[in-house]
Amino acid sequence: MEEVTCKLFLRDVAYKPTAAQPNGYSEKEWVCEFPPDQIERIGMHSAGISDHDFPNATSGETTLTISQAIVDTKSARMYLPSDAKIEVKTSRDRDRDLMNDNNNRKLASKTIGTLKTIMLRVIDSNGNAPTKTKGQLRNDVFEDASCLKSQYEACSYDKLKIQPYSDNKVTNGIYDLHVDFDFAQEPDKDKLLDKARSEFSAQFGSIHDNDKFDIVMFCMPPGNDSDWGAFAYVNHPVSVYSNDWCGLVSVQMHEVGHSLNLEHSGEVNEGEYADATGFMGNSYGDDDRMMCFNPVKNWQLGWYEDQSKAVDPLNMNEPVQRFILNGVADYQKNSEALVVLQLEQDAMVSDYYIGYNRKTGINADTSEHADMVTILRKDTAPDAFGNSWKVASLQAGDSYVIENFNDQRDVEIQFYGVKDMRDAIVDIVDVENAQDYEEPAEPCETYFVEVKTDNYPTDNSWDIAETTGFGRSFGRITGYTDPLKLHSTEICLPYNGQYKFTILDNYGDGLCCSQGQGYYRIIDSNGQEVVEGVGAAFEEKEAIITVGSNKSPVTSPTKAPTRSPTKSPTKSPTKSPTKSPTKSPTNDNDNSDSCENYTIEIITDKYPEDTSWSIFKDTVEVFSQSNPLADKETTYTTKVCLTHSTKYEFIMLDSYEDGICCGQGNGSYKVTDSQGTIIVDSANKDERFKVREITIDVPQKVDDAPKPCKDKRGRFRLKPTGQKKTCKFFAKKNKCNRKAAGVHVWKSCPVMCNRCDDL
Repeated sequence: MEEVTCKLFLRDVAYKPTAAQPNGYSEKEWVCEFPPDQIERIGMHSAGISDHDFPNATSGETTLTISQAIVDTKSARMYLPSDAKIEVKTSRDRDRDLMNDNNNRKLASKTIGTLKTIMLRVIDSNGNAPTKTKGQLRNDVFEDASCLKSQYEACSYDKLKIQPYSDNKVTNGIYDLHVDFDFAQEPDKDKLLDKARSEFSAQFGSIHDNDKFDIVMFCMPPGNDSDWGAFAYVNHPVSVYSNDWCGLVSVQMHEVGHSLNLEHSGEVNEGEYADATGFMGNSYGDDDRMMCFNPVKNWQLGWYEDQSKAVDPLNMNEPVQRFILNGVADYQKNSEALVVLQLEQDAMVSDYYIGYNRKTGINADTSEHADMVTILRKDTAPDAFGNSWKVASLQAGDSYVIENFNDQRDVEIQFYGVKDMRDAIVDIVDVENAQDYEEPAEPCETYFVEVKTDNYPTDNSWDIAETTGFGRSFGRITGYTDPLKLHSTEICLPYNGQYKFTILDNYGDGLCCSQGQGYYRIIDSNGQEVVEGVGAAFEEKEAIITVGSNKSPVTSPTKAPTRSPTKSPTKSPTKSPTKSPTKSPTNDNDNSDSCENYTIEIITDKYPEDTSWSIFKDTVEVFSQSNPLADKETTYTTKVCLTHSTKYEFIMLDSYEDGICCGQGNGSYKVTDSQGTIIVDSANKDERFKVREITIDVPQKVDDAPKPCKDKRGRFRLKPTGQKKTCKFFAKKNKCNRKAAGVHVWKSCPVMCNRCDDL
């Protein structure tokens, strides 16, 4: 055991995907890098520190002094005994002295300028070399249309330059480094790296000599230790790549990002790699990828400082603040736009960052959430090393609520729309102080989007958005769950506009044919079909809807844009049911405790074969007569069990269209409940009909009857992203007839809404 003084660096090792970890994973550890005078004495450049963390250390700026250290040169590990005296100190002056380099500085400060870069092909003592040739690596790092050099320079708009290192031995940044180490016999990447660093120092001098080098990349030869992909030291020149990952631009951008003090980009509940909108998330395995970084990293890198802004969203004088966001590919095209909008929380450590992930140009290969507004959180200081976490991604018309922002009030982020495919319009709302704020009302016409699903409802989604202006969305369904069912969604399209309806089928077989006779259509407020699609396979279909001027000024205006509708399908206009009774009536619910017995009584006329009946729930036929009504002037009785608290449609059909009464005999139909109360009765009525449709509203079970009239206690939301409010607030704001989670507010607040009698 001996006293050791060294500089601390955080090392991040990326491992390749496995069956258990399909996105790959990383492991972090602190590494002790020894000063030159100790390297020769100890016999290696650095050692990983086992079973110890340094929560207050800063990679590249913190030194460690330990009175007694156990250094294992065979495993390149250092152990800190429990009784050792440990001093952890962050001091730039001491760091400079420790590394014996008057020019030493942290790489994190050099995100603007020129990085002198070398890629080393490590060749072991048996001639085992990387499979990529010097020419191929030169192309992959410095010359390709999408490489380390081109992508950093493009994303930074030439604020950060990658300069290939050259001298009398090195041409254009690539060098073969021969190392006296047999990697096949001892496939330990850390030992090979240590030998490679010694050889590098012998030929080129200190790796920390920033007059010569800023980025030093080691491409390792193939070996048995193949589960790792790459690693880098945070705020340190060195990054290391396995043989098959040396030439991948996504890996190079990621690992050099660590050298520049960038941490991973994750997604809440999905892991620290899960934000694939930029290079610090999981983009491994990709080459020639045109992509940049997410808003948190963009703020930290400082490349778009003239189009970045920090704001306080809790503004009583301006409760709704509007901003224009541009993607990184449109930087400097609109001086009024922001590339990064930061929401500051001065009372908390974390801040929120908002950007527009436009999929074009230098960001054309962004891996997810293209052309969406992304919202991220960072739990460390804006310029410090730390993970970013994507908390939401919004399409036009969507919103996201940050609850208790800055430990004060809720803040809502609303994506209003996009103008000219470039300018994303975002409103930042101080929810409590904006309660009385409303967008100007916009008259609109009601339409119904109907989709009859096939056997695979999750394949289908649709959206309808304006073709001009801000491209606002006026309706969207991201997928269905119920097969072979008709869904209807109400939307309202402003007058004097044009709108594009887009429907997708992920599998590409459409809604028809062998997987069930599905279809889609759009019906206007007059019941006219304006869009229709049946009988053909498709991956994507589009239709244009033109809405003319308002011919009925009394139409209730709606706030625009209408929020994306939830899946609350309503019954479409009923078609005449066909007379095809196939099954005996069966209980809609097998548990008789949850349903009530009803009796269907039919007295036929002289032409019984004309008559049939059915019962529908929503758009699904749940009961029908078991056999044709064959005998004239005969009574037929059938019992069915209808679920409590459910609405049904009882449908009578007469194919001859003369009904079942009068001149053809005194036929009738009647429905009674379990207490003998008549619910439907046609007796003594002169009815001539083809179809009669009567609603049966089955009440609650007696045991489930409402308790004495009381308001819901506490606060609840009117919409999933809204602020929680009390019954008193909703009643005062005249919102009793609005719905919360599909239930009218007055049913939760009967006292405040003065609706106790209606219960």
